[in-house]
Amino acid sequence: MTAPNAPVEPVFVADPPAPLTRPVPSGLLLLAERPAVPSGHLRWRGLGDGGGWLLGHLPSTAYGGRPPAGWNETALRQKGLGPVVAAALHAGGHAAPAWTALLLSAHLNGHRTPWMGRRLWTTSVERPSVCPPGMAAIWHLVATRTLSGAGLVDRVVWEVMPDELIERWLGAPWPTQRHRLDDRLLRLLELRRLLRAGALPDRAPFTALRKALNGGYLSARFAHRNLELVVAAADALPEPAVHTERRAS
Repeated sequence: MTAPNAPVEPVFVADPPAPLTRPVPSGLLLLAERPAVPSGHLRWRGLGDGGGWLLGHLPSTAYGGRPPAGWNETALRQKGLGPVVAAALHAGGHAAPAWTALLLSAHLNGHRTPWMGRRLWTTSVERPSVCPPGMAAIWHLVATRTLSGAGLVDRVVWEVMPDELIERWLGAPWPTQRHRLDDRLLRLLELRRLLRAGALPDRAPFTALRKALNGGYLSARFAHRNLELVVAAADALPEPAVHTERRAS
């Protein structure tokens, strides 16, 4: 049973719009409201849904393949690119993960604005191999669904966050043993699937996790604040198959 005050898990539609139905080249994708002024290396395409949204692409060659620092709202407006509501790094390939990363960026931009200030929260389909000085890569576990309604799929999406904001986001110190969570991402995806299906065995590590969640969902924020509890539950699972995503029941 879900507690009355339990946080509601966001679910994103994984089906990308027309400009993203084909493989996407590597670079920085930007989602902007009209009007947005084309600038520099950026190429803009309308999303074609009549909603006034534009999709921009900045090739990775424009910033040396590293996550671009300073891609906040002020910097983008100075470049004549506003208002931009989402930014996601993509290494090329299938479009659906890129669209999911963009939607997460837009969600974070709207959700965090009241308490962390207005800025652009940059996400990434894959873990950036190098982050700019003063920034770190943090993963999120994201629930997606298709328009066909074929159940939920959990994906890992990364975020590039300034170091000084991490503990403010967590509401707790960033654990020094966080690599133990990074090493268990596949198991965390499996935990989410089983939690959502109510299929976790009645064993001590899982009972403790369910009690701590109190009807909520397993998120990156919860996992980092409850590292030992989550690691214990993850390690109690059978060895999962090696996949980059998990389909939920």
